[in-house]
Amino acid sequence: MSNRKKGKRISTGTARRRFFTSGLLLVIYILIVTYFPALLTRYLQVTGSPLSGSDGRPVVLGIFYLIYVLSAMLIFFIYAKVNGVRYRDFVRPSRFSFAEYLVDTILITSVVFIGIFVSSMVLNPLGFTDAFVAPIGMVQPTHYLHEPLFVFLFVGVTPLIEEFVFRGVLLRDLGRYGNRFGILTVALLYAFMHTSLPELIPAFLLSVCFSLLTLRYHSILPGLSIHITVNALFLGSTFLPEKYNWVIFAVVGMLYLCSVYILLVRKFKRVYVSRQRNLGYTLRLFFTTPSVLLAVLLMLAQTVAAFLLYR
Repeated sequence: MSNRKKGKRISTGTARRRFFTSGLLLVIYILIVTYFPALLTRYLQVTGSPLSGSDGRPVVLGIFYLIYVLSAMLIFFIYAKVNGVRYRDFVRPSRFSFAEYLVDTILITSVVFIGIFVSSMVLNPLGFTDAFVAPIGMVQPTHYLHEPLFVFLFVGVTPLIEEFVFRGVLLRDLGRYGNRFGILTVALLYAFMHTSLPELIPAFLLSVCFSLLTLRYHSILPGLSIHITVNALFLGSTFLPEKYNWVIFAVVGMLYLCSVYILLVRKFKRVYVSRQRNLGYTLRLFFTTPSVLLAVLLMLAQTVAAFLLYR
């Protein structure tokens, strides 16, 4: 297995040990981010706490996100230290013009809408409802959509943490085993982490787009700016009264027209990711590592639980 940056080969044993450490930290992160909110909510309901009502939701949300932010930063600070990931490798000043920002925002938003459309076509006949890509850990985002604290966290805090964790530390670390492996693995983990079947496809596509953007600029900052914009657009759409839904369809239509024009005239920068001979082997090696497999099973279990509880 080759280390593309240093031109060295990494033995299977070394890769397994590194993947096992990565999996352990992922398990801790998952337990905090995906299980803690549900357990906290359930505990407040059982004890009859006033915080379980609508008046207490901002407090509960604040507690969750405080723990989420602190745990994510601490866990992935440890992850970076253990695996030798340097922050300057993915947080660099980049020449990201407004024109590039506009083009990339249009293309990425269009890709996400395509993912939502495909997900709806497949899952709606099975009884699932449409969903946009909500913040990680929020099983029922509609509870908080119009809370001022939620708006701030959705638009500002969540994109920062997610870009740092997934397109920063994880992509930088796993990309050592091949950029294609890094992109696919991060996208799968990001999609599973949302613990919502309707969000799997759009979340996967969103992560692939942001990973390519990070590789192009060697920085998470361009992707962060677009992530904030995409979250703001999706959240803003929920404030529109139902009778104005035609505005959303009109905007989506304009996005598709602009995307087609951009693709036809090639007004975008391409990212070339070289082929990887050992891609299938490396993916199997990673996802069959016991700690990584446990992390995936925990995410899938939470996905099933969320479906059964909130359908």
